[in-house]
Amino acid sequence: MASERLAEAAELRRVEAAAREGRGGAQSGENDFKGLQTQELTRNQESQRAAFEKARHKLAKQVTAAEARRSAETQKMADKLQQDLSKLQAIERENLEHEMLIAVPSKCRYSKRVLELRRAESGLSRLHRFDEAKNVRRMIDKIEGPEKRAHAKAIEEATRKTLDKMRADQESQSKRLNERLGETKWATTRRGESEAKRERQRVKNLDVDMEQANALDRHRKPELVVHPSALLQKRAHHDVTSSTLNGKRLLDSVLGKKKDEAVYVAPLCADHVFERPLSGTTSYRGSSHEIRH
Repeated sequence: MASERLAEAAELRRVEAAAREGRGGAQSGENDFKGLQTQELTRNQESQRAAFEKARHKLAKQVTAAEARRSAETQKMADKLQQDLSKLQAIERENLEHEMLIAVPSKCRYSKRVLELRRAESGLSRLHRFDEAKNVRRMIDKIEGPEKRAHAKAIEEATRKTLDKMRADQESQSKRLNERLGETKWATTRRGESEAKRERQRVKNLDVDMEQANALDRHRKPELVVHPSALLQKRAHHDVTSSTLNGKRLLDSVLGKKKDEAVYVAPLCADHVFERPLSGTTSYRGSSHEIRH
């Protein structure tokens, strides 16, 4: 009787040990599965973070390149406008100088006293009173000299005023052009700063949203069930709108991927840098060719 009780107790201990081992194995399998879920989540978040940082650097380079390109285009436009204005002003100066060169100078309008003396000289000459006519001529020369010099000075003054007026007009044109170009350059600079600020804020917002979504995913407990709960089920359009995928979406937008495209492919008609050819570029040399990798 005692031996039977001992056998039953031993059997009970063996069954309990087997049950403990079974529960331990099941618990170990569950822990392994949860570990795989956690590792997959961590791997996906690290992949998205790497893609996000890559997109951040590329976007910063694109913004800098776009700002430099706009500045270069603005400077090129400014140089062209200044060259056009310089040519126009040179043509205006040349035309004015030519007109002044071929213009017939106006006759000197002598005073009434000179005209009277000339009539007196002519009358004395007709009367053969040459000595008196000679004296009148001396008087005329004394009076005509200052009047001729005054007339020449008046012509020079008129020419100087014409040139000064043209020079003032051209300086005013240059000043207005410089003011307009300054406004254009300032607007270009402000536009570049505004776009750079907007892109930095957009990237910052995407980063904050992705970090918050990743934090929520890390605090979510794994589930070993056939039908996961609503916490683990992905909603419709999850791949398009989920903040956890901001890294991939930002990188695709920076690379130029369009909506509904599977992958990004560089366009064939885009500008290429021949000093750094793309992989698979074919270089023809005479009758033979080689493929660069």
